[in-house]
Amino acid sequence: MVVGLDDDTIYVIVNGSDLGENVLKIVWEAAQRLFREYGMEVYVVPFFNPKHPVTLIYRGVEYRVRKAVSVKEVINLILDTAVASVSGDKGGGVVFGAVTDDDPDYMSAVLVNSYVIA
Repeated sequence: MVVGLDDDTIYVIVNGSDLGENVLKIVWEAAQRLFREYGMEVYVVPFFNPKHPVTLIYRGVEYRVRKAVSVKEVINLILDTAVASVSGDKGGGVVFGAVTDDDPDYMSAVLVNSYVIA
């Protein structure tokens, strides 16, 4: 396995808010648990952008975070996205599922074409 493959990386966009810092810590903990409990390697790459909402990007799907999340929610998001994505397709960002929650303020999912964050 090559370190830093996009399929293994979750990008966390933080904007200097308390929410962003908390989400980054939660994502780090989730990645550690995924490795300990499932042997799944997930690399966490933080980006700072003061003009962007707190966002998670994993396997071509962007999740905007609007409220605090738990480690369990992040683990479920990563596992669900990994299962839903097409493992052999590097050109499309195709997703066969979406993250849903009873609270519409929790997250929204949109497809992104690239991992480049300007």
